[in-house]
Amino acid sequence: MTYVVAIPSYQRPDALFEHSIATLASKQVPLDQVYVFLHDHDPHLPTYLDKLDMLGVNAVVTQAQGIGEQRTAITNHFAPGTNVVGMDDDIQGVMSTTGPRWAHAFQVPDLDALFTSMFARIKAEGLHVWGLAPVDNPFFLKPGQVSIGLKLVMFTMFGFVNRPGHPVHHGTVRYKDEQEFSLRAWWYDGAVARNDGVAVKTTFYSDGGCQAAGRNYDQVDESVESLLVQWPGLIKRAPKRKSDWPEVALARRQRHAGNPVDALPPGAADLAEIL
Repeated sequence: MTYVVAIPSYQRPDALFEHSIATLASKQVPLDQVYVFLHDHDPHLPTYLDKLDMLGVNAVVTQAQGIGEQRTAITNHFAPGTNVVGMDDDIQGVMSTTGPRWAHAFQVPDLDALFTSMFARIKAEGLHVWGLAPVDNPFFLKPGQVSIGLKLVMFTMFGFVNRPGHPVHHGTVRYKDEQEFSLRAWWYDGAVARNDGVAVKTTFYSDGGCQAAGRNYDQVDESVESLLVQWPGLIKRAPKRKSDWPEVALARRQRHAGNPVDALPPGAADLAEIL
């Protein structure tokens, strides 16, 4: 199971090299399989290019504006059928645990083995997307368990079989795009696979990065409202979650047969009311 790693980064060269690149290099991932996607207008571009060249990491400079366009650039860059690991530029570690309750958390020593095993699993299941547990608390991790169904896939680290132009990669919201991608993967493929025993350690809503510019509460809330209309019964607000931002939760749904590529989301006909 060969794969590539795609990392979008913007104005955070220190985070990229100190965290994500260092993590991959120390956990058995060949750096010549890693591609960092950069913006041509990034003021730190020369620093990125010099260090990436020194490490033997591939640099891809695009004209994409924002993280949504950058993710589209990633899918367009690789050939159809390529196994792609997508990840953030500030990954501090990939964690697992020895077991529930009395659990001891530890860093996964071999990310190459993790990536290849997850791509092998979705191939065996006839699926195209895999993810990891959303919280790196060892008391919530379930070592050895891979769940199949409607599961939240976090963009901090996930895998997909590349399908340029497929509606699973078509985003309609600027924020809560992880929830939208998860819903689209479930809708079109029938399910996603999630390794519930492994989670990523990172800093959510950290400063800088591709999504930093212009984010405010109202804009995030607009994305939530759009998803509520497009996916009735499959996503809901989660006001009890502690956050400064509007939060949502996905419904529990099992695997199904999937839908053809021309099948719109169940509430898409009403989308014009709020756009």
